[in-house]
Amino acid sequence: MAENTAVDVVEGVVVPAELVFTTPKRDEQVEDVAERTIPFRLDGETYEIIRPHKLAETLAGLAEAEARRATVADRLYAGTSFLRKVLAPSSAQRLQARLDDDTDPFRLEDLFDILGRIVEVLAKDSSSAAPTRARARARR
Repeated sequence: MAENTAVDVVEGVVVPAELVFTTPKRDEQVEDVAERTIPFRLDGETYEIIRPHKLAETLAGLAEAEARRATVADRLYAGTSFLRKVLAPSSAQRLQARLDDDTDPFRLEDLFDILGRIVEVLAKDSSSAAPTRARARARR
């Protein structure tokens, strides 16, 4: 009987060979959380963001929300999702408590203003931290 190499059969599902993928190994070091932590101040209090190792993937949702057809709900969801990914858990809790406090003047619009600055800092930090693979390949 001839061996069929054109398809891959896994658990009864036939997958064409051209649609079988493997994530490549990457020789990269993920920095310790402490090394990726960046403090910021708001109303005299210190909060922390944690620069994601996969920054491009984290920023992708924000870029998508800037599309012309994105609704206000899309933008709010993308912004809050981004903040959940980059705010240190204790900082996220403290900021949420401020948003929930009816006597606190801190509003969601204030948080989203902070979000814009965080994106700027992370993007600048990322671009100066290490050359991209394309630039690294170009130097070879």
